[in-house]
Amino acid sequence: MKKLFTTIAAVVAAGMVFSASSCSEDSSSSSSANAFIIWEKVSDAVSYNIGIVENSSVKSYVNTGSANNYYEWQGLDDGEEYTFSVYATLSDGTTTKANTVTRTVCAEKGGRCLRVMGYFRDSGSTLEEQSLHLAVTTDGLHWQSLNGNTGVFQLSTIGGNRVRDPYIVKKPDGKYLMIATDWTTYLSPSSPGNHRLYDNTISDVSNWDYVTNDYWNVNTTCLIFADSDDMTEWTNERQIQMVSDEEKTAFKAAYGNYQFCWAPEIIHDNGEVIFTDPETEETYTYGVIWSGSGETNGTTSKSYNPKKNKYETTSGRGFGYRRTFVNYTNDFETFTDAQVYFEPTPNNTANSNIDASVCTDDKGKFYIFFKDEKSGYYGMGENYSTSLLPNSFNANCIWGRGWNGKQVQEAAGGTYNQGEGMFCFRPNAGVDKWLCVLDAHDANQTKVFATFETSDFQFWKENDKTSWPDGDIRHGASVEVTLEEMTALIDAFGF
Repeated sequence: MKKLFTTIAAVVAAGMVFSASSCSEDSSSSSSANAFIIWEKVSDAVSYNIGIVENSSVKSYVNTGSANNYYEWQGLDDGEEYTFSVYATLSDGTTTKANTVTRTVCAEKGGRCLRVMGYFRDSGSTLEEQSLHLAVTTDGLHWQSLNGNTGVFQLSTIGGNRVRDPYIVKKPDGKYLMIATDWTTYLSPSSPGNHRLYDNTISDVSNWDYVTNDYWNVNTTCLIFADSDDMTEWTNERQIQMVSDEEKTAFKAAYGNYQFCWAPEIIHDNGEVIFTDPETEETYTYGVIWSGSGETNGTTSKSYNPKKNKYETTSGRGFGYRRTFVNYTNDFETFTDAQVYFEPTPNNTANSNIDASVCTDDKGKFYIFFKDEKSGYYGMGENYSTSLLPNSFNANCIWGRGWNGKQVQEAAGGTYNQGEGMFCFRPNAGVDKWLCVLDAHDANQTKVFATFETSDFQFWKENDKTSWPDGDIRHGASVEVTLEEMTALIDAFGF
């Protein structure tokens, strides 16, 4: 019997009705499972009454005995669907019942999956849409937006203040860092210049020489960073150029446009050193990977050879050829030079790619997912490595058009034929199941995000038992949080 998860979890709002359904392929057998439920606090509540709804009536009431806005219902049948109704008991002894809604979530066995997803919206180009949005989940499949599906943080000091593709990482000190694609030149009141460079100096270039009301002509060679203690407030917003002024100028002269820095992500190994510079012997615990094009100076690019432990160069890539670059750092203030990180090379032929995202199996292997641009069929490719070193993923193909003729979504036999902006995570540390989410906004499907699951990173299947925030949500990425952190976010922003 194959199962996705066998504990029930639900994200709910106070006074709402919610359901939990099986994510299992085979739910014929039963085993004890727990339902972890979290909801929005009710003012003056001293406890909550929770009931299981069956045939339109509420049965099996329990009182939580606490003002906490979460509860774990134990002893349920694994693989069964449950609907929960939550009412608040107030200090005067009365109860409050709000309008009810139904929300279906999946069962899981390995325990609660508490994660926060960052994303942006793309139905228009407003500042509110092009800002950090957050959603929460307790099962990894059903996501509830916070703050009414509106932004929770907007830039305020950088040009037009717009960002795309937000990615959040939790650092060893427990604090959070957001990194995002820089879209601040769009509708900027001025042409921003003299910003910081990756080596913590100030750029000598005082402006960008292109029109800023053309939404897609905004290549800035910069990324956006911001810091937070708990994701409720963000500080130290900064725009950092990831290549030198000399490289930027030479690139523009060679290709007629600036380098772009799209879809950044942070690679790390839980505080371990992931790269040692072969020339300086400096060690680094973080890498910022991003999608760019061509050669960094218009002619050549710096490229590490992991077999020889030395730098080499690549040449000959045109502006239309896209690949993944990296800058290493220990503090997200000062970074190394940009160098090539990844380009899939099935059958010794390099392929264009963007939106690379890295995941680990916690067993010594790392997997990189990417928008495979082989033959103009833009779906999800997958490679692997036993390290996070630059160019270590290149030849180790699992799925890709240039390798075995199929991308991940095709191998899964799903209905989604293309996509980008993927992220992969393990919902529960004790269960060998991973979910990979694909931004399939151009796939003409009812859901903007597609979800695929695996137990070994070789064989995939589509999981359509998901729910997402409304609207044209784009390019998600998620981070694990504690219960205290999740309840603080719900308290700060509400659903």
